[in-house]
Amino acid sequence: MTPDEMVRRGNEFRAQGRLAKARRLYRKAAKAGSVQGMWSYSSALNHVRDRAGADEWCRRAAEHGHVVAMMSLARQRRAAGDGDGAERWYREAAGHGSAAGMVGLARLSAERGDHRGAEEWFRKSTVAGSEYPSAGHSGGRISDSVRAVDAPAPSRGDGSREPRRTLGSAVADAWRRHRDGFGGGA
Repeated sequence: MTPDEMVRRGNEFRAQGRLAKARRLYRKAAKAGSVQGMWSYSSALNHVRDRAGADEWCRRAAEHGHVVAMMSLARQRRAAGDGDGAERWYREAAGHGSAAGMVGLARLSAERGDHRGAEEWFRKSTVAGSEYPSAGHSGGRISDSVRAVDAPAPSRGDGSREPRRTLGSAVADAWRRHRDGFGGGA
């Protein structure tokens, strides 16, 4: 059986709830060099809470060009507070044409105060097929919305200040302006 056949058969076993058999086939495919096998084996190990094994095979899949694995590593690094690690994997994914990788880079840029970089990555992501906002088409720019995140919040009267907006709300506002500029459709 070829590695691709092992992955296909493993997927059938997984769909039937026969997870141990699926995991064994994914492992064989991964060890035979199948990039999809590496990713599937990583997912199967994650399911049984073998985090170290899952991370190792996810990394191997990413290093062999599996974009979903790259995005998974980027999100893991970001959640762990490792912005540089997240940026590495978002960049790798973006380099393979991933719109999600480009959006990840846009978000990191915005969080770092690089509004021009954020705007540029959002533009690139729309060209690559993302449904995230594109800047500049409807009079509203992503950078304008992102800057609102950085603006000081008004005092609530008790001397405390709450954040004015979240990055998510800023991006959503920019998306609505973009969408509305095109007659309501994306």
